[in-house]
Amino acid sequence: PHEHSVTPENYPGFGLAGNNYCRNPDGDDTIWCYTEDAKERWEFCDPASCDENLHSSDGLEYRGCQSRTVDGKLCAFWSETYYNAEDFPGLGLGAHNYCRNPDGEASIWCYTNPDAGDWGLCNPIGSGEAEQGNIVQNLLHLR
Repeated sequence: PHEHSVTPENYPGFGLAGNNYCRNPDGDDTIWCYTEDAKERWEFCDPASCDENLHSSDGLEYRGCQSRTVDGKLCAFWSETYYNAEDFPGLGLGAHNYCRNPDGEASIWCYTNPDAGDWGLCNPIGSGEAEQGNIVQNLLHLR
């Protein structure tokens, strides 16, 4: 319902394209987003947190931020795979590369090369494996 001046074209490299995540491309006090409320054009956001609990043995409800397999491979973005948020809603998928379990595998997993069908199991952050470089790789992707 609002005109947008902060667009991917005007602010390239700030992770604005193809998602509705809160960002701070214009150097405001914190992250913010446009709203769909006709009375409020934009609002500040609370930074998202990662829940690294599996909540069950297979991790169907895992909503953490692990983006590497147990052997250290970087995960592909779900939006670039067969399992995407549009076709598989409610499974925690989207324009991110965090490990999930959309198909009921033994545990959380991700594609490492979706074109070839390559995938690997993951452990939640804090479990000691595949943690190094996780946050840095995700921040680099947003630039």
